[in-house]
Amino acid sequence: MRPARPLVLVVAFVLAVLAGTEQVAFAVGQSAPVGSGEAPDQRCGSAAGRSHTASENATDASAKGGRDGALAGRGELPAEQSDGVTRMPSTARTPKPGPVVETAAPGAVEPQGFDAKRSKEVAGQRAERERTYLNPDGT
Repeated sequence: MRPARPLVLVVAFVLAVLAGTEQVAFAVGQSAPVGSGEAPDQRCGSAAGRSHTASENATDASAKGGRDGALAGRGELPAEQSDGVTRMPSTARTPKPGPVVETAAPGAVEPQGFDAKRSKEVAGQRAERERTYLNPDGT
């Protein structure tokens, strides 16, 4: 099985190169040759004697035509409104503490199960990160 791996890598590389060169050849065939006369019309002239800056009066951000306001698209949700916002009271109130109830401490629990001196490990149930013991109380 080992010698097949280099062969697979070589075949994959060759296929990748061929696929890449096919796209390049296709793109070269689609491009217009230089001087074919298909360029857009451009204004001729020179900017000699003109300033490299423009005054604020010469630049205007307002456009003529179009519609006033935005149009609603199909399925568009309405704009958010401040009416639906929940407002919290301006002065927060701290809750009053409840009554203190005395409770008794739980009794001491006798340890059951593993006893370091008397428990025996069950070797048949040993795992990589787990040990099982047979304890004197039967657990």
